[in-house]
Amino acid sequence: MCVRFLLYFGLAAAACRWWRLTDKMRRERVRLFPVVAAGFWGCALLFLWPWEAASGALGVAPLVVAAVAVQVASPWTDRRNRVRTW
Repeated sequence: MCVRFLLYFGLAAAACRWWRLTDKMRRERVRLFPVVAAGFWGCALLFLWPWEAASGALGVAPLVVAAVAVQVASPWTDRRNRVRTW
């Protein structure tokens, strides 16, 4: 059962491209598309979720919450305040 949890969250984390959510030079601080993408990948990978442990919503919800929390907590530079270095 633990292997299925590890596979589910590991593949979902890889599919959501978290490094783009934490990029300091991203356009907006919080975007809706990565949150929707996290939910999509969470639902798409539910075949790995051990159904006898809990419902699948308990697997998708942490991914969606994490997508929002990562964007809010990561440093971000507003376009108006950026200094060009080239």
